[in-house]
Amino acid sequence: IARLHDATSDKPIFVVAGIGRNGTAAAVEYVTTESILKSLVSQLPPHWEDKNVEAVIQTRVINGQAGPPVLVAVQVW
Repeated sequence: IARLHDATSDKPIFVVAGIGRNGTAAAVEYVTTESILKSLVSQLPPHWEDKNVEAVIQTRVINGQAGPPVLVAVQVW
């Protein structure tokens, strides 16, 4: 999951993708579930809104479906 600053439009670009269908499903769940997304935002430094953010998540595939997404790492620059 990434939020990057686009210098051309001066607006953020969001990338939400995963490895395969289940990885992408977990990434989408992460950014669309308010309580989960708030847990990421609470870990970000002050003024993160003006920076690029990239988060790596993981999921376990259970019976062919993506399980709950879990934050593995986050980088802000």
